Amino acid sequence: MKTRNKLYLIAAVLSAAFSAMYAAEQQPNSAGYHVSKVSVRHWDPLFSTTKTEAITQGTKRATVAALLGRPSQTLSPDVLLYDNCQPDQAEARDQGCTSLLVVLDQDRVTDLRFVSPSTIASIAASLQGHELGNSVNKTAVAEPNR
Repeated sequence: MKTRNKLYLIAAVLSAAFSAMYAAEQQPNSAGYHVSKVSVRHWDPLFSTTKTEAITQGTKRATVAALLGRPSQTLSPDVLLYDNCQPDQAEARDQGCTSLLVVLDQDRVTDLRFVSPSTIASIAASLQGHELGNSVNKTAVAEPNR
């Protein structure tokens, strides 16, 4: 995917997320919470102990996959969703924002958000509309089956 198309895709995702966050003032269940770091605990067999590693902006796609596994949903090749996460912010948990949205550009993390089901639906609809526009222009990129 060309860099320009990726930038448009990221802009569409963030636009949908910000719109959903604005709507959250009216409807609390559509809230989303930006985070700068996600801590992931995992077992380190070499040292027989639990380690905590961080996912931040700039983290490589391969590292995200190694720490979080396969995403629950792939909204687009560069927008991944991981369900059943536990945000530290009590307000995020209270609003039902237990899904982690990971946005990538050039195989690096550019945005991390805890989102609610209604925000996910809004972002998915926005991306679907964006992809339909690209297919008319014959610039859409098909996602490989995994």
